[in-house]
Amino acid sequence: MNVAVKSKKAWEQLAHTLDEIAPGGQPNLPSEMITSVVEAIYDDYAKANFTNYELRREDLNQLAMFARQFKDVHEFLSQLALISNVDAEAASTQTSDKEAVESFFGAPGQRALSFTRCS
Repeated sequence: MNVAVKSKKAWEQLAHTLDEIAPGGQPNLPSEMITSVVEAIYDDYAKANFTNYELRREDLNQLAMFARQFKDVHEFLSQLALISNVDAEAASTQTSDKEAVESFFGAPGQRALSFTRCS
């Protein structure tokens, strides 16, 4: 593949990482895949771009630990999607409750003008 000189190193790193997470086209364990991507690509980027690098890295370490219970990447991603949906629903409910309270009592600095029925 022809790649611009400026991008060559990044493409080589990506190709190496892809070979590492799925040697011979067979995916490694999900926890190993996460660790490989973090160490090969994301870690240096996060250090350079985020003031909360340590928190981000700890979150990724926790994700890798969670992933250890799965032998298959598809099972891991399915479980992760279920958890994300539950979290999203909980956040949506929380937001709706907050909006209802603000409608009843008025948002900070405003007077209450309407009522919202809570379900």
